[in-house]
Amino acid sequence: MLAAGEAEIAIHGSTRFGTEITSHSGHYLDGASRAMNDRVVEIGRQAFARFGITFPL
Repeated sequence: MLAAGEAEIAIHGSTRFGTEITSHSGHYLDGASRAMNDRVVEIGRQAFARFGITFPL
């Protein structure tokens, strides 16, 4: 597993977009550094972007 976290997705008609994405999973990488958490969020952003779902910075 590369990453875990939470994401909130909104749907408006046929448009899907992310409203929030975090590295919080409850247990995976608990206590990780800020740099590691930032990397996990970036992995999530890239994965969702492959499906046309983007998140605000």
